[in-house]
Amino acid sequence: MWYAKKYEPLQAGSIDGTDTVPHDHGILRAQNACYVPPSNEEGLTSDPFKTLFVGRLNPITTEKTLKNAFEKFGSIKHIRLVRNLGDSRGYAFIEFTHEKSCQEAYKNSYKMIIDDRQILTDYERSRTMEGWVPRRLGGGFGGRKESGQLRFGARDRPFKRPLHVAGNQSMPEILPEHRFDDCWRRNSTTEIRHQHFETKNNRPAFQYSKDSQHSLIRHITGIDLTKHITGIDLIKHITGIRASTKSSFELTLLHCLDPKSDLTTR
Repeated sequence: MWYAKKYEPLQAGSIDGTDTVPHDHGILRAQNACYVPPSNEEGLTSDPFKTLFVGRLNPITTEKTLKNAFEKFGSIKHIRLVRNLGDSRGYAFIEFTHEKSCQEAYKNSYKMIIDDRQILTDYERSRTMEGWVPRRLGGGFGGRKESGQLRFGARDRPFKRPLHVAGNQSMPEILPEHRFDDCWRRNSTTEIRHQHFETKNNRPAFQYSKDSQHSLIRHITGIDLTKHITGIDLIKHITGIRASTKSSFELTLLHCLDPKSDLTTR
């Protein structure tokens, strides 16, 4: 089994990720869709990296039921049960106070039973996954067999490893990281993370967790910060510049984040 690192409608419509020709109209719609990820509008959670998607809910399930089921993983900041004219649409978004709690819920709540229904949980993808197209536009993941529009590449329906490649197929490049169902999230870029934060008094209210910083730096540099490497050594590895003091280290780091900045003392 392997998983998608970014969303490609044609690939998602293939059980092993090899298709080069769309086999249903939904894939064509997704390929032609001009989807714009939602911003932090009213009703959305404030931090997509702390938000868990919960699907296949029983129509009778309420916000209170969800809180009782998920607060064991950590403090919950906000629950948004999506409704249509007052009736539940069968899915919700749960924002945790800490990203680690969201990760814990992701690992341990999959296929949990709530109100006699086996639920599906996943990280929010609309604001974080590269190339994402939602189900209503022909994309998404999962689906029911009766629909004839199954989508593969996520934890619900991972890709199968290709065995035979026909004339209308091509062998995908399957990297070791594709073995992990959250490989796409591990590789979310700094730019995506900066796009989705709330501002308060003209300052970012969104703060990276230590785990997310380490994951991002490990992806960019190959360095594991949990192995006690110093910040000065990290900057030297990235830039070749040896910062001799704390102040010069901070200026060098600022320059890495914003190349337009100068390296003079402020």
